[in-house]
Amino acid sequence: MRGRIWVESEEGQGSRFHFTAHFGVATEVLGAQPNEEASLSAGPVLVVDDNATNRHILSDLLTRWGMQCTVKGDGEAGLAALRQAKAKGCRFQLLISDAHMPAMDGFTWHSKLRTIPNWAARRL
Repeated sequence: MRGRIWVESEEGQGSRFHFTAHFGVATEVLGAQPNEEASLSAGPVLVVDDNATNRHILSDLLTRWGMQCTVKGDGEAGLAALRQAKAKGCRFQLLISDAHMPAMDGFTWHSKLRTIPNWAARRL
């Protein structure tokens, strides 16, 4: 790309990394285009996050997008919400979880989701 890359470093002060590149102008739009099947509006969504501020922000944003939010503060409560929804015949369209939570992190939570027969979500 007819560019250059370099680093400036001072002991005890840190480092700065630089690069230059020349880019052309795109002549076509690449990537998937939104379609009706991918729409999440008006669907139920479960948010699992130990941080109350994050839960509030996500809930507010997703509600503004037309989604019905359920928020839980930890992985066990999130699993319980999924089981309750399944018992009522409800199906979450989307699950959002924090990766770094105490007791049960988001990765462990995801693994436990797979142990629930016909787990109630399409996207995670």
